[in-house]
Amino acid sequence: MNIKTQNTSLKLENLLSKHSQIMQRETGFSLHICDESKKEELYKLFLEVIKEGNSYPQIVPFSYTEFQEYFFPKKSIVLICKAKGGEIAGGFFLKPNFPGRCSHIANAGYLVKKKFRGKKLGFYLGKCSIDTAKELSYRGIMFNLVFEENTPWFQML
Repeated sequence: MNIKTQNTSLKLENLLSKHSQIMQRETGFSLHICDESKKEELYKLFLEVIKEGNSYPQIVPFSYTEFQEYFFPKKSIVLICKAKGGEIAGGFFLKPNFPGRCSHIANAGYLVKKKFRGKKLGFYLGKCSIDTAKELSYRGIMFNLVFEENTPWFQML
């Protein structure tokens, strides 16, 4: 697994590697930092999820540029989990929820492809995002938009 990027510390790389090993062992999926080669596939997954209408406020049409601005702003980290064969099964973003003096509060958003739901991917992505936020010195995570219709979210609690 290749977790290294220009913006990751060795400690963060080790943390993500540990989470990837746990996810691989428990679910069979691997964890990776999303690179340029996977952004288009992640965008298509995001469109599928927003069309479902129960977890994100965006509506289609939603351009690739809008997606990049939302998922990949400065100071964000985006991780994906891959099924055997390399298909994206899910992922999450972690970014500052507010600018400036309040940038110590993170925001996270999660995606799991419909055919891979029910395999505890959301649970393991959530655990990884919490540990990643701590490593990146966030003091908390705010989940801005948890819709009542998003029953898998509430089942994870």
